[in-house]
Amino acid sequence: MSIKTVLPQFPQFTVHLFKFKNVTNSKEIKQNLIKGDKRYDFSFINAQTVLSEEQLLSAVYRALLDHTQDKIRTKTIHSEVIFSLSPTQNIMDALRRFGIQDDSTDLIVIKIVDSNSQEEFDLSVVEGEEVDITDEDLKSSAILKTIKKNYKLKSEDLTVLSHQIVAAIQLRGL
Repeated sequence: MSIKTVLPQFPQFTVHLFKFKNVTNSKEIKQNLIKGDKRYDFSFINAQTVLSEEQLLSAVYRALLDHTQDKIRTKTIHSEVIFSLSPTQNIMDALRRFGIQDDSTDLIVIKIVDSNSQEEFDLSVVEGEEVDITDEDLKSSAILKTIKKNYKLKSEDLTVLSHQIVAAIQLRGL
């Protein structure tokens, strides 16, 4: 169901990716994130804004690169992942466009941990059904109109869109 991976460039970190549908407590999650509750130390991403696993891993890579070079602009590595999804430099805009919303029913949840850590984390904070995280499932929950608006893209070809989105993530701020 979930994906657990280590990016070759960052062997010191393990990345866990999860997808949930029919989430019923998004408003509560968002409120607890704002309060800084440590039980919610995850990236909570609105799945409607994600087209592929490559898009997610590109954002994770970008966040880890900035983190390891002490260049992150947000408070945590998890908020940096959401910021990294954005093609712009505006943190609040990125959180609004890509982060959890009060009415989000499909969520992608990312947890990045030190590979040597025995840190346990509890996903019971999400009230929803965990599903496989595949490109097909991501495409099925994505809203193309929103994605095209977020990245200012026009193509109708999903493969072209996916490549353009990854390029926007990788090249932001260069």
